[in-house]
Amino acid sequence: IAMPAAFREKLAQVSMGRLVANVDLNQPKCLVIYPTPVWEDVELRIQERLLNAGPKAKILRYLLSNASDVDLDANGKMLIPSHLREHIHLEKSVVLVGIGKKFELWREDDWLAEQKEGFAETQDADLVSQVVSDIGFI
Repeated sequence: IAMPAAFREKLAQVSMGRLVANVDLNQPKCLVIYPTPVWEDVELRIQERLLNAGPKAKILRYLLSNASDVDLDANGKMLIPSHLREHIHLEKSVVLVGIGKKFELWREDDWLAEQKEGFAETQDADLVSQVVSDIGFI
């Protein structure tokens, strides 16, 4: 996967082009990709909770075991491990979306369906009002 040029310089500064790809528990149709320092914070929070996790321990172990180092090469490309590509049935057409401090990697057809659903939800005036109120967005 080629990282868009607009992100490469920032990633070079933040993580020297080192990233971590993982499954996304909130959205099983995409992968998440973190700059390594951001992932290290997430991983630390997972490790802190793992010892006393009880039934949640399997989920936390699943997250830790699927985290995979991914480096940008000199051309700004990254190789997503096969087990993660298989997880979302990744083939040729993909969409990489910047979401705050992470990226989401989608199959193009799944992303288009997600966008269509998202647009449909924007037609619910009450829901939109709640979201806008929650984030203070004008």
